[in-house]
Amino acid sequence: MKNIKQLAYAFATSMLLFSCTDTLEDTYDELGELPSLIKTPIQYTLIEEDFETMKLSGTAFESFEQAEKLIPLALNKELPNAPGASAELTIDIYNENNTVIQSLFNADDITLADEDYPTANSGAFHPDETASDLLAGILDTKVTNPVEDNFYKVTYNNFTEEPSLAAGGAVKNFDFTNETFNGWTAYNVVGDEEWTDATGFGNISMSGFSGSAKDNEDWLVSPEIDLTGETNLKFQIDENLRYGTDLSNLKVMVTENFTGDVATTTWSELTITNRTTHTNHSLTPSDVVDFSAYDNKIIHMAFKYISTTSDSMRWLIGNVTISKGEGDEYTGETETLTTYYQYDGTEFVMPENMITLTDEDYKAMGTGSGQPGEYGNFSSSVSPDTYLPTYLANKYTYAQNEEQVIVLYKYFSGGTQTRFDLYEFSDGAWILPETTTATPIRFAHKKGTWVPDNPIIYTFTSDDFDWLETSSLKDDATLVEQVSSAAQYNNFDRRPGASAYWTDEMILKALNVFLKDRFPNAEEDDVFAVFADTYTGSRPVEEFRVVLKGDEYIYVEE
Repeated sequence: MKNIKQLAYAFATSMLLFSCTDTLEDTYDELGELPSLIKTPIQYTLIEEDFETMKLSGTAFESFEQAEKLIPLALNKELPNAPGASAELTIDIYNENNTVIQSLFNADDITLADEDYPTANSGAFHPDETASDLLAGILDTKVTNPVEDNFYKVTYNNFTEEPSLAAGGAVKNFDFTNETFNGWTAYNVVGDEEWTDATGFGNISMSGFSGSAKDNEDWLVSPEIDLTGETNLKFQIDENLRYGTDLSNLKVMVTENFTGDVATTTWSELTITNRTTHTNHSLTPSDVVDFSAYDNKIIHMAFKYISTTSDSMRWLIGNVTISKGEGDEYTGETETLTTYYQYDGTEFVMPENMITLTDEDYKAMGTGSGQPGEYGNFSSSVSPDTYLPTYLANKYTYAQNEEQVIVLYKYFSGGTQTRFDLYEFSDGAWILPETTTATPIRFAHKKGTWVPDNPIIYTFTSDDFDWLETSSLKDDATLVEQVSSAAQYNNFDRRPGASAYWTDEMILKALNVFLKDRFPNAEEDDVFAVFADTYTGSRPVEEFRVVLKGDEYIYVEE
């Protein structure tokens, strides 16, 4: 039969209102097939089990079309016995904001190799080499066959300070990263705390802190080191200095006449440069320092540690190297950063609305304890959501509604990483915009299964009824009284036998003229549900459902 339904709203209170419950299937079993097409749609809410049935990892759909395809799988499982029923749902569909975010998440990974950096044997950009000025050119050479509009996630290293040339070929190397003393001997002079080779950080360590700062003097002395025949010697140490301020308490000592007693031995202190306190457990190589005073000598070395009740720094040591001169590779503390580029068909460009926070930006947000400028990053305890809206408000004082900015920032979680957030200016504030849009969708149970039922809905207005009298329908001799009555009373007269009676065929003719005028770009198989006032003695609303086939609208067959 033709899909023309009368919606008797006056009887709504007598209809059954179904909701999504565990017993709905049982309810349908008890009711059997409902005899009338006049039903209140089932208001169904998708739950976790439904998304598992649809094999979706999240709770949102990529598109309306995907939802139309997958939701019947859930409805057929939960509501298999619902002939003639309809179901209405409100679902989340990913919007353009999510498209932006997913484009970055799905960006092609590009990691710079050692040979990609401007200075050979560096593996990082030097302080006088600005990555943002150089990366586009590097990518142009590095990326073969780039895809237009694709995003590329670029990971690279920066030296945090001027690097030095690493030591040349090693003459002696003591590797403490396996947490062993490698033949070095500990001597405790003052205090209970001692050198330990079981740090859990992949090194050896000494700390005078045990519940509180303590007075300590502790030595770790090397075995005999024979440098006979070796010249132009250099020295370098990888270390981590934390929880204190007085670096002079941590000394590297050398002697040519070890007596077996640190107190009676004559020691010389080796001056170590590029030493700095740390905020994590990573090791930093010192500068390569001159060690030529010990060319051709037999020596002992020692790490001398002192702590006080006011300063008890922790000293972690990884590698100690005595080498011949400098090599040709640069060494120094680096940070790994990430940024994004897009290929516009001609060159690699950074998105115009993307910004990267600088060290000065973090400092401007506060350098006190628990503030971003303390360590130059965000973390689980220093949330970017707390600071970024204010930062953006200060940076973009004339922002307009719906303006968006992608913010790249450093985030510490076991190590420093680059993260990003999309912010949008809305009603005077910067917010994290919704990445999904709540969207209504409808299904019908036909021939034993649930199918999409989402026509283009249109409701006739009084102006539309008036329009009929100005259209080509006014010249149709078979519709003279019908068109005049519709314009006068703003309804379709559906009383059989009345002089202005609109038959189904007459209404279809009118809908063809009307929809072609109102929707000139409608496509093949577009379905319309047109709701219009009718007159049968009362004024019920009827639904006329039609589909475009070729150049003509025809009624949808049940």
